Amino acid sequence: MDASKTPPLPQPPPPPGSLVLHTSLLGDLCVPGAAAHAAELRELSARAAVYATRARGEGTRRAYRSAWGAYEAWCTSLGREPLAGDPDTLAVEFR
Repeated sequence: MDASKTPPLPQPPPPPGSLVLHTSLLGDLCVPGAAAHAAELRELSARAAVYATRARGEGTRRAYRSAWGAYEAWCTSLGREPLAGDPDTLAVEFR
């Protein structure tokens, strides 16, 4: 089966106080502790989407989505938040 057509895994509900940003490039992104900055982050997300769409071809965007999905699933399997930027998680992933 084509990996780009694999249905996404069900995601657990976001933790309290987090914000879910809906992106076309990476899908839904859960940002821990960001609910207080929702409007600002949604605006930045929309602007970033325009830049990302203009800067990369569809094949590159598919590769980014696939890589992000794999990283997100890996973090979830360890009980970690993908966007938290936890140094330990990043050190293990990018060693």
